[in-house]
Amino acid sequence: MPQELEEEAAGRQIYTDLVNKQHEEYKEPPKPKVIPFSGQGQTLGGPSSSAAPPPPTELPSEIVVDESKPTTTIQIRLADGTRLTGRFNHDHTILHVRAFIEKCVN
Repeated sequence: MPQELEEEAAGRQIYTDLVNKQHEEYKEPPKPKVIPFSGQGQTLGGPSSSAAPPPPTELPSEIVVDESKPTTTIQIRLADGTRLTGRFNHDHTILHVRAFIEKCVN
């Protein structure tokens, strides 16, 4: 009995049946049709009527997420395959994301 099923049963009795299908030819199930970029996208923030502040010249030392403002979670995959997940406010900039990455890799 697989350990996962034993743990799920939590002491109850489990019945299993084995079926020998060695004489049958394996047929690979059809691959699902995937339409790239078919989902609904989301944006950080929204259109702004005011002029954007000038970009800072150095990376922010700390990223503070204000829970009273709208937040989002961003998953970043680095070149080596490492995945980072960070929470940001909608008004954070790409410099904040870069500072987050720098903090995580150093």
